[in-house]
Amino acid sequence: MAPPTISNSLGARSVSFSFRGTSCLFDLNHGKGLSKVNCGMGKWLDGVTDIPGTPPEVAEMIGIKSGNRLLVKVAAAGAWKDDKTFQMESSCFQTPHHDTVTCRYEGTGVDIGFLNIITQPRNEFYPSLPPSHSETRPVLKERIST
Repeated sequence: MAPPTISNSLGARSVSFSFRGTSCLFDLNHGKGLSKVNCGMGKWLDGVTDIPGTPPEVAEMIGIKSGNRLLVKVAAAGAWKDDKTFQMESSCFQTPHHDTVTCRYEGTGVDIGFLNIITQPRNEFYPSLPPSHSETRPVLKERIST
């Protein structure tokens, strides 16, 4: 049986996490295929990803969808912020762009939020600076299966 269609602007169908020793593999199944990020736990791992919106493109920020998937070199690291929150950072090589993926676990579900450097509300240099654009990727609400 085919998995149910989930309606969201990212086209996300499912996500999964595989924690193994000192790394975590994040898989995002979306409308254009399967995208992955392999991150170190408390350390940076080099790799590649094609998660939609990484790095943010000006066209995507104003609502124009790119037709091609872009494979981007990244360094990624993850850590547990508390017993219910896992956060991954991925930094795109040779660009100023980075992504933050925050996963908050509650009961039998997890909310997965995305922010990139353009949509983050503040940074260490300008703490009161509002984001210049809204994040185009939706918060994903996933049910945990065992």
